[in-house]
Amino acid sequence: LVILFLLFDVEAVLLFPCLMNMIKSLDLSLLVNMMLFLMILMVGLLYEWKNNMLDWSK
Repeated sequence: LVILFLLFDVEAVLLFPCLMNMIKSLDLSLLVNMMLFLMILMVGLLYEWKNNMLDWSK
């Protein structure tokens, strides 16, 4: 569970500069890369949820 929190903290740190660059210029490749990165994280989160790895009572 701790690794999951670390993963999403790193995700926030990596996405913040991308968001700042998107404000300055609307770059389609940056948007596609951000969406791909978020989709990979969401697939990982759904996998952990489906396998009951997010159970806090363990």
